[in-house]
Amino acid sequence: QVQQARALFVALDDQRGRIEADLIAIQTALDIGDASSAAALVATLAATEIGSREHQAMLWQRRAELALLEGNFDIARQHAAEALEVADASRSLGHALLARILLAEAEFALAKPTAARAALVEAHAHLARYASVPLRLRLLEADIRVDPALAAVRYREAQAELARWPRYGRAALLHL
Repeated sequence: QVQQARALFVALDDQRGRIEADLIAIQTALDIGDASSAAALVATLAATEIGSREHQAMLWQRRAELALLEGNFDIARQHAAEALEVADASRSLGHALLARILLAEAEFALAKPTAARAALVEAHAHLARYASVPLRLRLLEADIRVDPALAAVRYREAQAELARWPRYGRAALLHL
């Protein structure tokens, strides 16, 4: 579907739509753990002039996720911080929330559990201002990964949420 959408945007000479389709393709590759495809797509998109701050924040997020997947945790933290800065500057609450989640995951991967938990607390506070089911599930996924004391409770919350919204693309990752 992303390839079809991208082809349509190319035919319409719609740069913004093409970039959006590329960002979705990168996220899809990341969600299935295909680091090499995600890296190739990121490299291609990084060479493109991106005028939208929202798309810039999304690209930094994808870079952070890719770095996490590849085990480059310092780089992941840097990219998540860049995503947060761009998202905050553009007042994009949803993208800032995801950047905070990625920052928490990077801190946790760097064996900084206190910083990771602090980032998650901040993310939960921001979720109250930006109600989003996918971001709530993404935050629960991060909670499960980062805070073993809350893992069982957060997993039950995630299961209840998934029962209401069964077509969540990252459900398999959440269950893992």
